[in-house]
Amino acid sequence: SLVALNANIPRYIIERYCGASELGIYSALYTIPMAGAMVVNALGYVTFARLMKLYSAMDLDGFIQLTIKLVCGCAGIGIAGLLGTALFGHKTLLLVYRPEYAERSGLLTYLMFIGAVSYLASCLGVVMTSALQFHAQVWLFLSITALTLISSELLIPRNALYGAALAALISITVQLVGSAAIIFRAISTRKRD
Repeated sequence: SLVALNANIPRYIIERYCGASELGIYSALYTIPMAGAMVVNALGYVTFARLMKLYSAMDLDGFIQLTIKLVCGCAGIGIAGLLGTALFGHKTLLLVYRPEYAERSGLLTYLMFIGAVSYLASCLGVVMTSALQFHAQVWLFLSITALTLISSELLIPRNALYGAALAALISITVQLVGSAAIIFRAISTRKRD
């Protein structure tokens, strides 16, 4: 899918410009934010059917309230992860990996921030799908794929792993804003119907 491709584009470019060992460090550090993504995905699965039912029944107030609860839950997970990595990232990396990984604890905190933004984007993806916005999602993710490729090609050769993280942040921020705009438009259109 395009979501998986977007997540992997920076990795392909890291390997090309920085080598396999830098790719290994980036991938290992990125697994920590992905642990929170599993919880966020579970929240999405739990709320999806109810969101879809509310949207289909034209209960837009209920739909909006449940969306806000989902967003707040995902934001809470992101904030907890960010605080955890900021406070304990270096020690965790020393314990779980080798010292060269612990030297990148600043990068881990940056990746956790990107993870927190991706949690919000992921939950809005669930909301978009429950609002039956399939066509708009295709165009959004095609645009994000192009943006990810361009920003990765521009940023990674100059800034290595931080360039990859910045490219990921740009892409996920566009996904978050685009998803919010699609949802807002869907609700506005539904209100007029």
